[in-house]
Amino acid sequence: SCGDYDAFMQIDDGSNLPQISHLKEIHEEKPNATFVLTFRPIEDWYRSLSNWPPKKMYASMRDRMQKANIPGFPSGRGKNTDEFAEWFCGHVDNVRNFVAQNPSHTLVEVDITDPTVGDYMAEAFGIKSSCWGHANANPVLKEKLREDEQNERDDIDLVDAEKVDEGESQK
Repeated sequence: SCGDYDAFMQIDDGSNLPQISHLKEIHEEKPNATFVLTFRPIEDWYRSLSNWPPKKMYASMRDRMQKANIPGFPSGRGKNTDEFAEWFCGHVDNVRNFVAQNPSHTLVEVDITDPTVGDYMAEAFGIKSSCWGHANANPVLKEKLREDEQNERDDIDLVDAEKVDEGESQK
C-alpha cells in the first residue's frame, strides 16, 4: 500500500521512478488519482537535470538517470539533450495513453514557466494560486544563469559598440 496520502510528488531518486515504472500499481491503489505532467523548455529541463542536486557530493539527476534502467530509457542513454527529449516525449505519450485508457484518472498538464501557472493550478485543484510556487530552485545554477545572462548582455553591448566604431570609420 502507498499509504494514506493525498499526493505523491517528486517521487524519484533518479533510479526508480514509480510514476513511470509502476503506473499499473498506482492505478490499482489509487484508481481516481490525478496525474500532473510538468513542462518547460527541454534545454532548461536538461540543464536542471545536469545541475541537480546543487551539492556536488552526489551524482547529478542526469547521471543517475543515465545509469538506471528506466522504461523507455535504457542504461547508457541520455548523453545529450536530444536523447532526453526523445525519452521525455515518449513518457508524455505513455502517461496520456494510460489516462485515456483509464478514464477514472485526471490528467493535468502544466507549463511551469507560464507566469499564470498558479491561477491554472488553483482552478485545477481548488487551492489558492498563492500556494503554488517554485520551491526547489538551485542556487548554484541560478547564479550561473544570472552570470550567463550578464555575459550575453555584455556581448550585445560589445557588438553594438563595434557597429558604432564601423559607422564612424566609414564616414
